[in-house]
Amino acid sequence: MVSQADRGRIILWWAAGASVRVITKKLHDYGVEVSKTAVANCIKRYRETGSVSDRPRSGRPHVLTAEEEAFIDQLIDQDKELSSIEIQAKVQERFGKGIGASTIRSIRKNLGWTRSRVLYGQLIRNYNKASRLSFSLRMYETDETFRDVIYTDESTFWVENNARHYYRRLGTPNRKVGKPKHPYKVHVYPDGCRLMMDNDPKHTSAYAANVLERNNVTWWRTPPESPDINPIEHVWGNMKVHIRRHVKPRTKEQLIDGLKTYWRDNMTRDKLERHLNNVYNVYPEIIRQMGDTTKY
Repeated sequence: MVSQADRGRIILWWAAGASVRVITKKLHDYGVEVSKTAVANCIKRYRETGSVSDRPRSGRPHVLTAEEEAFIDQLIDQDKELSSIEIQAKVQERFGKGIGASTIRSIRKNLGWTRSRVLYGQLIRNYNKASRLSFSLRMYETDETFRDVIYTDESTFWVENNARHYYRRLGTPNRKVGKPKHPYKVHVYPDGCRLMMDNDPKHTSAYAANVLERNNVTWWRTPPESPDINPIEHVWGNMKVHIRRHVKPRTKEQLIDGLKTYWRDNMTRDKLERHLNNVYNVYPEIIRQMGDTTKY
């Protein structure tokens, strides 16, 4: 059975000139299994009655018609960041009907939409995807072991760094945590064969190139926008969680001591091996993704 919301979609697409076959395919893309006959019958009924609403029955009437709900569904599909207030204004403009924002939220939920946090990943522009793919294929074809590579990078840690969310009992006041305007920061450069550095301008400067050349250091150049091929990035992530959750530094001394303690006590040989061996997962994944973002 075709739902009222789906009947509204059918009529919107039909009114826009879509054929029965195209409408059926669109519904299938939405995960709605329906036959072309059912779509044609829906259109026929609308042409005869001027409505796609369910037949009258007892119970509380719908606030919006199926066409209006389908319009809301279409709005969200076109702009998935629309707020309930913005949808409310567009419904008012289109149909001249005033409805509450809470009703919009309820309808949005019934239409199958749910609120989610945006997942951010490394930005990789198209012209750099080819470089990443070529580099990864070369590593795969030459059976690269990476055992003579020194990985370098830098990261920043600061005092008074707290998580964005925490839990409190209902009825208790929200706590306030002091946040200095200019917190003390520590930039960490691990000590270092082949030297792997990213393409940060300070690494690619003429001065840096001269230093490497004078000291006979081989700089192993990597593709731009490729932090996933440097295992030290995982070290920074784990270290930042440790500092924020367990050290909670309030002074420069506490911050520096926390960093040194983590490096001494947590960076065991086994953990380093796991980070280093992760590169054997990264390069095949880059190839599978044709140079695009990976989960690493």
